[in-house]
Amino acid sequence: MDDKLIEVLAPAADKIKISDVAYKTGSTITDVEDQLETFLENGLMVKHYDHDGLYISLADPQKLQEHFQSLRHKEQKALVYHLIPFLSVNSFLVLVNVMTSPEFLWFLFPAGGWGIGLASHWAANWTRKKYFNTVLARKSLDFRSILKITRFFNEKTGFNSHLAAYLATIVFLLGINLTFTPGFLWALIVAGSWGIGLLSHYAAYYFRNKQFLAELKGQGVHIDQSPAVDSTPVRTIGHSGPQYQNVLQEAQTLVRELRVTINQNQTIDDDWKTEMNTLLDEYQTNLSELASKATHVDSVLEKFSVEEITRSKGELQEKLDAALDGELKAEYEQAIAAVDKQHASIMNLSTQKDKLEIKMQNAILALKQMHIELARLESVSPTLDSEPLETLRQKSQEMGTLAEIFDQELSNL
Repeated sequence: MDDKLIEVLAPAADKIKISDVAYKTGSTITDVEDQLETFLENGLMVKHYDHDGLYISLADPQKLQEHFQSLRHKEQKALVYHLIPFLSVNSFLVLVNVMTSPEFLWFLFPAGGWGIGLASHWAANWTRKKYFNTVLARKSLDFRSILKITRFFNEKTGFNSHLAAYLATIVFLLGINLTFTPGFLWALIVAGSWGIGLLSHYAAYYFRNKQFLAELKGQGVHIDQSPAVDSTPVRTIGHSGPQYQNVLQEAQTLVRELRVTINQNQTIDDDWKTEMNTLLDEYQTNLSELASKATHVDSVLEKFSVEEITRSKGELQEKLDAALDGELKAEYEQAIAAVDKQHASIMNLSTQKDKLEIKMQNAILALKQMHIELARLESVSPTLDSEPLETLRQKSQEMGTLAEIFDQELSNL
């Protein structure tokens, strides 16, 4: 599915006519149906006829979990249903082979050929399982993110199936080669020729999925390559300490839920949606940057002790009072001034850090208030006013200003 089609489908809350999708994307109805085929199979969409034409409905976000759980179960059963006949039929062929012509083990040929298909099926099933687990572990993804994750894993499934088929085939051919014509390793020619195509496939797969991953990370979605994960990792800028991770995690969850609510509501003006999504990106970026700077401040403050600075100043003052040389006194006075400036910077940083913790809590409260405002305004009027936007914009500007203050205080220190 191309990006233009995603742009048309992602905001749809209920259903959309396929002919309208074709018109908006400049495609034919057949092309649209072809591109939607994978997503229909995955349960992300439902195709149905209405009185005035063919429609496509986006799956209810609350039911997506049920869709993916059902599909994961079907995929697992499909592999078992493939494995059972493979074992039963080849067991029968082994028995026939041993009883009729034990001097020539011909059963290896059908078993090997069928095994290539089974290996490819297993690789696809293994990748698809990771796909389902990835979506099921993230309960707040919007439709656009799920589409991109689907595209990512479709590419991955295709390559893994190709790789499994290649390895199984080469092992099978090497077995035949070494058994019947060990003097000439013709299987290596096949391995090399096919390997060129495999490398070409890998290059295309790598660069396409690198782009998908970058797009997903830009939306705050990080795909864990391991099986099911508990939650989507927090998108951060720089490195935030563990003491701020809970706040960032809560913020990211609230932002994702807001995106789902906004993008799937057709009564909200498109310009309002665009501005809101942009502001949410900026808001999350500023919050993450504050957490990163606060972590830096913590590490800086650990290196300095107010007690040590006070004691150092006292020692310098005693030496200044005892000094008789004018130049020496001037040096001590400069040193005391530097210590005073350092002390003032540390106290300012400590004060700003206290403000930061309050700002971060207020930022979370503003996101929660945004959820309430959306529900309230939607119940009153189909068009939303700018009050929620102004609230978030003000909070975002405050966090940006505080980040600049941190930079200045760190420079002074």
